[in-house]
This record gives sequence, structure tokens and C-alpha cells, in this order.
Amino acid sequence: MGTNDYLVRDVTQHGRPTTSQRCVNYQKALPQGTTFNIFTVSAPIVVTGLFGVISTVWGGATKLGIGVTGAAAAIAAQPGAGAAGALGAVVIMPTTIGAALPTPITASGQAASSGMFVMYAAAITITADTSTTGNITWVLEYASMYLKTPATVAAA
Repeated sequence: MGTNDYLVRDVTQHGRPTTSQRCVNYQKALPQGTTFNIFTVSAPIVVTGLFGVISTVWGGATKLGIGVTGAAAAIAAQPGAGAAGALGAVVIMPTTIGAALPTPITASGQAASSGMFVMYAAAITITADTSTTGNITWVLEYASMYLKTPATVAAA
């Protein structure tokens, strides 16, 4: 073998941070007919997953919308009809950004995965149409867009 021949070659990107990170906002109360922040983002990110698990049963049917600062339905618009929130049901994002938020999925349900999207420094918000009790634990999976300015994401 010559001096430049390799049996095994390392092709990993050295110095690159983990490709996916996760931020969890535990037991976030429903916004009672207004808009609340779920997460705050400091720099551009690629959102690879955003979902919520109902951790306290909702007091009644409600319509939720998921958005960003200044655009309450940018990620998911409020559906036409309100949905009840059963304990353990999963709130997922629609397959098309800005489409109506699907009904929460129960243990017997399944759904198509939502796509990834890019988000700039802002807050991810939740809006409810009515005042009802209940909590959701939100999970955001993401990757920083730029290595030199890694994003920080915090539960709001």
C-alpha cells in the first residue's frame, strides 16, 4: 500500500454540533382565549419536529392555532371545529405549513408526518379560541442553520 491509501477513511464533519436538538416545555397551560409563547428562538433553525402531548384533560372543545411572533397561524391555523383534548392524545402539525391543525391523535390513531420548515429568530406561539382549562407538554426538535451562530431555544 502507498502512503496515501486508506483502509478506513473518516468522513465525519469535525467540529459540527449535534445535528438535532430538543427543547421541551412541560405542562404549558392552554392560553384561555388569547396567545401565549411556547418557545423562543434566538437564531435561524430548521424545525424537524413540533408536537404536543396532552398532559391535563381539556375542560372543553377548543380550536388551537400554532404560529410565530406576528403571525398567529403561520405554522398551523385553527381548525373549523373545536376538539376535545383527551389525556395522552398527541397534537401534531399539519402536513402543509399554515393548514388547519389536525384533531389530536389518540392511542388508536395515526397521522402522516409533517414536513420540516425554517424559522428565524422569533417566538413560537399558541392561540386558543376559547377559555378552557388543560395543559400540553410541547416538544420541539430542531437543528441550527448556521454553525458559527448556533441557535438557542428556550421554553417560554
